[in-house]
Amino acid sequence: MLDFFERQERARKRTTLLTLLFALAVLFLNIGVYLAVVLTINLCFDPQKLIDSSFGKFSHRWWDPELFLWTCVITTSIIAIGGIVKTIELSQGGSTIAEMLGGNLVPPNTNDPKLRKLLNVVEEMAIASALPVPRVYVLPDKSINAFAAGLTQHDAVIGVTQGCLTYLNRDELQGVIAHEFSHILNSDTRINLRLTGLIFGIVGIAVIGRVLINTRSNGRRQNPLAFLGLALLIVGYVGVFFGRLIQAAISRQRELLADASAVQFTRNPDGLARALKKIGALMYGSQISSPHVEETAHIFFENARTSRLFSTHPPLEARIKALDPSWDGTFPVLIQPEEMYEAPQKPPLVAPTLQSATYAPEVFMASVGTVSPKAVEYATEWKEQIPSKVLETVRDPTGAMCMLLATLLSENQEIRNQQLITIEDSFGNKLRSEILSAYEQLRTLPVYSKLYLLKLGLPAIQLLSITHLKKLISTIDKLILTDNKIDLYEFALAQAIKRHVLPVINPSVLRRPVQYYSFRPLLADCAMVVAAVANAGAPNYAAAKTAFLRGWSSSALSQFPPPQPAGNTISIDALQQALDKLALAAPPIKRAVLEAAAHAAAYDGKITASEATLLRAVADVLGCPIPFFVQGV
Repeated sequence: MLDFFERQERARKRTTLLTLLFALAVLFLNIGVYLAVVLTINLCFDPQKLIDSSFGKFSHRWWDPELFLWTCVITTSIIAIGGIVKTIELSQGGSTIAEMLGGNLVPPNTNDPKLRKLLNVVEEMAIASALPVPRVYVLPDKSINAFAAGLTQHDAVIGVTQGCLTYLNRDELQGVIAHEFSHILNSDTRINLRLTGLIFGIVGIAVIGRVLINTRSNGRRQNPLAFLGLALLIVGYVGVFFGRLIQAAISRQRELLADASAVQFTRNPDGLARALKKIGALMYGSQISSPHVEETAHIFFENARTSRLFSTHPPLEARIKALDPSWDGTFPVLIQPEEMYEAPQKPPLVAPTLQSATYAPEVFMASVGTVSPKAVEYATEWKEQIPSKVLETVRDPTGAMCMLLATLLSENQEIRNQQLITIEDSFGNKLRSEILSAYEQLRTLPVYSKLYLLKLGLPAIQLLSITHLKKLISTIDKLILTDNKIDLYEFALAQAIKRHVLPVINPSVLRRPVQYYSFRPLLADCAMVVAAVANAGAPNYAAAKTAFLRGWSSSALSQFPPPQPAGNTISIDALQQALDKLALAAPPIKRAVLEAAAHAAAYDGKITASEATLLRAVADVLGCPIPFFVQGV
């Protein structure tokens, strides 16, 4: 099975396939539009000569190089403009797709039982996979379907239909959500958004055809625009055909892989299989009523169109059979929601001790971008151990902001008072009591619990106004620098917040493409990151140097002479700049950096809490999520 980095590289290469298929579609559409224009000219202005012409004249009348050139320019421009406009619209993130489809945002602090169950499943899967908790939307459709959308892990959203809430129990819902998280982990959502923009451009020809058909004649001669509109409408439906073909080529295999990943995540094929069987049994099936379903059909859990011709998904029966080989082909009779069976709660697990663990680098690298069933169980157990009042607070926008600021307060009374003055300068004194209350609730929690708790609060924090978000980031920087030093927790926290909040303030940060495909321009940056991890767990410079060289020689970086490692102290600004550059590197480079860092951390046979914290921060910046740190998983 491919690991995370191989899946990321494959996703990048799928963009090349998408470009080739799109180019072929544009070529055929150009030819079709040219023929439509020539046919319109001949029929409307000189139909008799068209009928009576000899073959030579016929060929001459049908082939005009100059007309063909201008037709290609105009047609390609229309397709390109339509695709670019839609792509720019979608570049705001996954929320744009969800709202375009008619989805309603689920408030993070909702008390509705069905919505709370949905959010709990999403939160647990996010914690287990170390992904940011995505925003959740509900579509009004009575069918059973779901989708994931977003350019990156940081702006991804999950959407489900009302039918999912009505007909699926917790195990079935977990299977569907795990399927969608697989798409986020494998960067399928980025490809999906690009494909949506391209399909919109192709379908635009048919839209223009509909407009021209409705133009009126002047009464003295045949209306050429109506003829042209009819021809363009026909050509446009050829474009729809190519669009569906591209969607099917890109989407079908990924859906089967996502099914397999969902089973791997939950170790419960029955839950996902039952969800698919209920789609087959339901009158509404998986149909989506949105007018935008044509260009977005490929993002859904199951076929969203009424027709299965050139379906974006494998046959429903084949997917069920792959999950349940003993299935006899009959669909269940759906019962009323209140009668539905809910799986009994599993006995509580012993919460993992994450302060220090013996962790082989090979196991660490294999776990990047994966989710294990035990990690999902531990995530559920971890949430149950957090006081309900704390969970309620972190799901409220203002409460989540107060929790975040409280985690940065120093235990030193004098420094804490200075930090509170800084907070009052930004937000006034009305938050002081709430922040101090949160500080008392959080002060005894271990570092990993604070980080995961704040990840739960990110969807709520993202609902704050742009002004408040800018103030929040500025205040975080000031609080961290109050004592003139930055510890690893503060660094990891600042990285997490900025990576997940900045896209809300400035969506253009989501559109940064891969810029580095070679190690050479990044060797100094790679060395900076590996040295930082080596220093985090080493008692002295000699041990740090040994750890650095061990890490460097244990990865693909070994093909290059190791640079001189940094001293005992590494500038946070320098580390930040190195990580920002590495975030724009191709997956093989990211793999090498993380592999070297993992070997450097484990040179003494164990990964300490401080090393694990820094590794998580590095992986988060690089877009390589490390799952819940459980020994042996």
